[in-house]
Amino acid sequence: MFDPATDAAESGSGSHFDCTLAAVQSLAVGPAELIGLRGRVSAQFAGQLSVGVIKQLEEQSVLALLTLKQAIEQSGLTVEELDRCGLIACARTPGRKRIGDSLVKFRDSGAWSMSPHVIPYLSLHSLPGLLSQGLRLHGPNIGVGGLPGSESEAVWAAMALLHGDQLPGVFVVLTGWNEDVCQCVTLCLQRVASADIPKMRFRPGHGGDARPLTLESLRAAIESDGSGNWELGGASLAMRLHEARLEAAA
Repeated sequence: MFDPATDAAESGSGSHFDCTLAAVQSLAVGPAELIGLRGRVSAQFAGQLSVGVIKQLEEQSVLALLTLKQAIEQSGLTVEELDRCGLIACARTPGRKRIGDSLVKFRDSGAWSMSPHVIPYLSLHSLPGLLSQGLRLHGPNIGVGGLPGSESEAVWAAMALLHGDQLPGVFVVLTGWNEDVCQCVTLCLQRVASADIPKMRFRPGHGGDARPLTLESLRAAIESDGSGNWELGGASLAMRLHEARLEAAA
């Protein structure tokens, strides 16, 4: 785990990229709680998303809307800055169950039994498009990953947008199922200003004893001491999640 005090001398070396974690949100919901979440989304996004759109969303998208809204509120970004923020969404096997059910209907009853909304609402890039529309973000939005263990791709893409495009911030949304629990983690990354203490460090190269980045390991770190080192495949990531969450809540 990096120490901002002892690592300050490296700040100009170009061997790593530091970030401020302006918001950290985590949500995990079981079957009983999922029933009422769609109603919450309908109430909170009544002016941005129609009832017809919300009806088509799978559970991962519902959680993503709620956590991203909370992260935006905690980020401290102005309306003008939010308008230019980037968005990376990494949904794990999006729409897998619904598409499987649709294929069974197609086999048994033909094409007329399937909804035409399956593809536009459940493809990999559907989630970032939906989030940008619902939260009125007009910066670049990208869907990455799609499979278990691909969460590291979201961090690589976020770092490229944040430092390459000089955006005011990048939101990273990770969603997925773990058995019957639907889960989501949303982070808001910003470049480190001169007076800021970095809460996240991305360093090219192998992470040594770092663990693989997964949605589950990230949630566990948030719920415990909030620190950790992760291996991203050719890079390592260190985060001080607990401190970032406390600052965002203050």
